[in-house]
Amino acid sequence: MSNKSTGSNSKPQTANFQIQQVSYSGLIPHPDILAGFQKIDTELPMKVVEMARLSLDRAHEIQLARIEADKKDLEREAAIAEYIVKKTTSYDFRGQILVFLLVAMVLSFAILAAFNGYENLGIAIVSGGFVVIATSAIKGFIGGKKTPKPPPSH
Repeated sequence: MSNKSTGSNSKPQTANFQIQQVSYSGLIPHPDILAGFQKIDTELPMKVVEMARLSLDRAHEIQLARIEADKKDLEREAAIAEYIVKKTTSYDFRGQILVFLLVAMVLSFAILAAFNGYENLGIAIVSGGFVVIATSAIKGFIGGKKTPKPPPSH
C-alpha cells in the first residue's frame, strides 16, 4: 500500500481486510449457490435437490445389495461348516464304535483261550490285538483327518 499525499494536511489512509474461507460439502450445493441457480431458472434448485435425492436412493440400494450378498455368503459358509462338522462327527462316532468292537473281540478271544488252557495264546492275542489297534490309532493321528468335501454350491 502506498501513502500518497496530495496535500500537506492529509493523513495516510489505511485499509483493513479480513478474508474468511468457508468449506461446504455435501450432495446439495451451498444455499447461496442454489439461490444463484434460482436466478437462472426458478425450477433449477428443485431439480438439483431431486438429483441429490435420487443419488442417495441409488447409493442406499447398492449398499442393501452388498449387505444381502454378504449375508448369503455367510449363510453358505455356515452351511459348509455345519456339513463338515456333521460328517466329521459321524465318522468319529463310527470309528469309536469299531474300536470298541475290536477291543471287545480281542479280549473275548484272549479270555476264551486263557480259560481253555492256552494262557500263552491268550497273552499273544491280547498283545497282538492291542498292537494292531494302537498302530491304527497312531496312523490315524499322524495321517490326520480327511475333511469331507463341501456340498456343491447352488
